[in-house]
Amino acid sequence: MQTLSNLQRNISDKSNLELITFFILALIYESLTSIFPFLSPLFGVSFILWLTLYNQKLNLAKILIYLYIIFYEIDKDYFVLSFVPLFLFMKFYIVNFFEKIIDYTIFRIFIYILFTYIGYFLINLFLAYIFNNDIPSIGIEFIFYIIIDTILVEILLYEK
Repeated sequence: MQTLSNLQRNISDKSNLELITFFILALIYESLTSIFPFLSPLFGVSFILWLTLYNQKLNLAKILIYLYIIFYEIDKDYFVLSFVPLFLFMKFYIVNFFEKIIDYTIFRIFIYILFTYIGYFLINLFLAYIFNNDIPSIGIEFIFYIIIDTILVEILLYEK
């Protein structure tokens, strides 16, 4: 009977299974964004999630966010790993600046997501110019993506 007590299940296995399940569902959803262009690619949600996990030690969650964004970049034909300088610039300059001057969380999230989409477009535009590739296009759908990502972040991450 003593050996059976050593066979207890670790509770972290359940959370890892949930993370992997959400990651697989996010990959399926991201694949659907290629078919249905009105669906948000959740790039802003990924940034806010990465921002909330930045100081935590959830390595699997961070790795899955990185893999999702790499899959997004490959699928949308952007430069792979172009999100790294953007995320770091946003964390150390934009986020720190707006945390000091804006107290209202929803408006701050909206600004972070707005700057994330604009910054990501500008970085890819700059890299396309340097490497003489096709210039990425930006359209009216990015406004909808920003609004949808802001609403999703408010619903999913910052429940009252």
